[in-house]
Amino acid sequence: MTLGDLLLHSGLSGRWHDGDPADLAALTVTAVTADSRGVGPGSVFIAFDGLTVRGLDFAAAAAAAGAVAIVADRLPPDLDVPVWLVPDARAAIGPLASAFFGHPSRD
Repeated sequence: MTLGDLLLHSGLSGRWHDGDPADLAALTVTAVTADSRGVGPGSVFIAFDGLTVRGLDFAAAAAAAGAVAIVADRLPPDLDVPVWLVPDARAAIGPLASAFFGHPSRD
């Protein structure tokens, strides 16, 4: 699945912080995760805050592990990975996972 297809089929509104949207849309996505330990090449990392940790604290580790994009509700420190800014990163988890897995609840 491409990053453009993932974002389109998730229905999320947002904007790119950096990078050419046309180039970013063609990137291949291999996984969607909110756990930086599960990031591998091609992953999209969703950075949301928990009770004791900030998701953006793990954005650099996700980028180093091969994430093709970070989804967040505020900007992380400078990274070499594009960031899709959404109003609520926690709320983005469900739509992104559903889109990635082909909307299984529709069946």
